[in-house]
Amino acid sequence: MFAYSGPLIVLSLVGVFAGLFDRWVLQNYGGAAEQGYYGLAAMIGSGCLLFAAAMTPLLLREFAIAWDVNDLSRMKYLFERFVPLMYSITSYFCCFIFIRADDVVWLFGGNSFQDGALVVALLAFAPMHQTYGQLSSSIPIAIGRTVEYRNIGLGSIAIGIPLTWILIAPGTIGGKELGAAGLAIKTVGLQFLTVNIQLWLNSRLLGLNFRKLLAQQMLVPIIFSLCADVVSRLVGSIELGRLAGFLAAGCVYTLAVLICFIALPRTFGLERQDIDRMRKRVAHYVSV
Repeated sequence: MFAYSGPLIVLSLVGVFAGLFDRWVLQNYGGAAEQGYYGLAAMIGSGCLLFAAAMTPLLLREFAIAWDVNDLSRMKYLFERFVPLMYSITSYFCCFIFIRADDVVWLFGGNSFQDGALVVALLAFAPMHQTYGQLSSSIPIAIGRTVEYRNIGLGSIAIGIPLTWILIAPGTIGGKELGAAGLAIKTVGLQFLTVNIQLWLNSRLLGLNFRKLLAQQMLVPIIFSLCADVVSRLVGSIELGRLAGFLAAGCVYTLAVLICFIALPRTFGLERQDIDRMRKRVAHYVSV
C-alpha cells in the first residue's frame, strides 16, 4: 500500500506547494487583475475537461484488468481507440475558444475582463494536453508504476518553479513581466513536455507508434483552429450582433468539424466503420 501510494502522496504535496507558489508570484508581481484573468481562463478551460474526466476512471479500470492478465494487446487497442478520440473532442472546444477568446471572455467575465482575452486564448490549449495527460497517465497508475509517474511530475515541477519566476517577475530582477500570460505559457509548455514524456514511455511499453500520436497532437488543433478562423471571418462579414454572431459561428464551426471527422476519421481517432455506423443511426432516427 505504501509502495503504491507513497509516490502519489509526495507528488500531490509538492504539486500543491508549486501551485501556491505560481499564484503567489502572480499576485505579488502581477496584481489582482492578472490573478483574475488567469482564474477566469482556468475556469473556462476546466469546462473542456468534462469528457476526459468521465472517461479516465473507465480507462483506468480497463487498463488494470488487462495488465492483470498480461494482455498488452488489449491495452494497446484501448489506448489507440480512445485517447486520440478524446483529445480530438477536447480540441474541438479548445480551438474555438482560442480563436474566439474575446467573445468568450465577454460572455463569462464581461467587459471588465477584456484585457484577459490573451490569457484565455493561450490557456485554451492546456485542456487538450491535460486530457491526453489524464488518460495516458492512467497506465502507470493502473499497472503500479507510480514511482515513474511521480518522477515525471517532480521533474516538471522542478522546471516549472524557475520558469514561473522568469516569466512573471519584474525585469529589474531578471524577469519578463508577462503576468498571467507568462503563467499560461509555462502551463501549456510544461504540460506538452510531460505528457509526451509519459506518452513515449507508454509507447515503449505497449508498442505504440509515438511519432504518429505526436503528429496527431499537432495536426488536430491546426485543422480545428483553421476551421474556427475561417468560419469566424465568414460569419463576421455578416452584420449580426455579438452574441448572435458568436452562436452562429459556433454552429457553422461544429458543422465544419463534423465534415472533417467524416473526411479524415483516422486523423481524429476514428475508423471508417465508426462513421458508417453513425450514418446508419442518424438515418434510422430521421426515418422514424
